[in-house]
Amino acid sequence: MTDLPARVKELRAKMTPGPWQVVENRREWSLPSTGASGAHIERRIFTKWEHPQLEAPVGVVNGSVGLGPHYMVHMNAEDAAAIALLPELMDAYLEAVEARAVTVKPLVWEDGDEPGEYRSGSYDIWNEQGGFQIYHWSIVLGEQHSTPEAAQAAAQADHDARIRSALDVQPVTVNAAEIPRGLVDELAQWVQDEQAHWPPDTPYQEDLATFAKTLRALAKGDDHE
Repeated sequence: MTDLPARVKELRAKMTPGPWQVVENRREWSLPSTGASGAHIERRIFTKWEHPQLEAPVGVVNGSVGLGPHYMVHMNAEDAAAIALLPELMDAYLEAVEARAVTVKPLVWEDGDEPGEYRSGSYDIWNEQGGFQIYHWSIVLGEQHSTPEAAQAAAQADHDARIRSALDVQPVTVNAAEIPRGLVDELAQWVQDEQAHWPPDTPYQEDLATFAKTLRALAKGDDHE
């Protein structure tokens, strides 16, 4: 299984810095022989900030022409990997939003009366004809699983979903006193390094300034939401 945070951290250090934008161009077409006409919409991705030497946005996903000539869609390897990772990132983000500030205790399983049977609260797992079936309050839950571990994992996922669906989760307030001062200082130094590295008139610098403001508030001991 991919270590998603490590992969994101690796790509974030190498990919083209954001923010990015989609640029659309309308390409008109017509077929005089039939009288048909319409338009193709070309979509490319560029940075929102301008390169200080090019004085123009940097192409992230753009057209290019190679020897031959070959007409290609061009992007560097890190940006391509980041785009390909987007569905996993969105899934992880949505899971994190759903699970924020809520930890559901894991089910504790006990052996049942017969070999291959397990129970935990309102959940039972029975070994039936070579497969492991989950029951919730004696009602069949889902399909059979090939191993007891897979059945227990599925039961845990169902348990988590039932608990979370009944909760009204409120935004979390960060207590500045609970954040190590060394971490705040380290983040502040990282912001300074980034601000020195990137051109001043870019949206990224605006994001860095906002982050720096939050860090200053934390350093003073102010709570932040």
